[in-house]
Amino acid sequence: MMKKNKFIIITVILFINTIIKVETQGTAHRFDKIVVFGDNNVDNGNEWKQSNQTYPPSSIYKYQGRFSNGLTWVEYLSQFLEAQIEDYAFGGATSDSNFVPGFSGKYNNMSVIGIKQQVQEYLINVSRNGTDFNKTLFVVEYLGNDYINDPTTNPIHVTGNLYQQWVSLSNLGVKHILINNIFEFSLLPDKTKANKNVTQLIDRKITLLHNAALVLRMTEFNIRSLGNSGKTKLYLLDLHNLWMRVRDGDVSKRLRLTNFNENCVERININEYKVCNDPDSFLYWDYFNPTTKMHSHIAFSAFNVIKAQKRIIF
Repeated sequence: MMKKNKFIIITVILFINTIIKVETQGTAHRFDKIVVFGDNNVDNGNEWKQSNQTYPPSSIYKYQGRFSNGLTWVEYLSQFLEAQIEDYAFGGATSDSNFVPGFSGKYNNMSVIGIKQQVQEYLINVSRNGTDFNKTLFVVEYLGNDYINDPTTNPIHVTGNLYQQWVSLSNLGVKHILINNIFEFSLLPDKTKANKNVTQLIDRKITLLHNAALVLRMTEFNIRSLGNSGKTKLYLLDLHNLWMRVRDGDVSKRLRLTNFNENCVERININEYKVCNDPDSFLYWDYFNPTTKMHSHIAFSAFNVIKAQKRIIF
């Protein structure tokens, strides 16, 4: 069984390296609006409002419901692009809450809508006449809550759920969609990696399997899009590479990050938290979510993808 898994992984790596190239177009596109779907890494206060401003706790997560100590990367990106932001993301969201339920809140018992449901909400409320899709960037962000909640989840199904949201948006007339792959679960804080679910995901090499499945879905989407005169561009934010490179001496020195293995905020009990003295030196704010400094670095990378008009071609 181990030999079979190793063969599959090696085949997947060779496949990815063979089929992906990056096309760079000469002129940067101008966006004046960003519409966001996703989870805790891009939630700018939706869950906080749903929980009557109780979670994440304002005494610790002081920035009005962000799962960080400041702005999220999509908010920084909106500043870089000088664009308005419309955010549907919820902390704890999965790819589809009917597939793997998403939960959050103080006791982790508050149901939250998944990315599929967020897109459905947008499709119900959107006014085609009021949105210029040529100047609107759609972000479909995902960082793995399906796997955290159920370690046996198949990446083929998760990426299939995400793919369906790209298709739904494309069918609406959306022109630009920014997506991301996921970083290695083995790069989470040490205390997070002690969680049995996370340990199982690391052993399953779930990051590699998810990212490989994502490439297949992107191939499928681009073939479909070409059949529609290439009307929807799909842009990839490579968080996997970003998380690997941030530990590089030059990058970490430039960002002044020195602590990659601990989380700044530690939950002592249901009501008590301990916060580090120097969050700007930490990659992680809590057990899963990055500090706002790391968010700004993610935004800079996303901005470069958009500015250079990098599109994944197969």
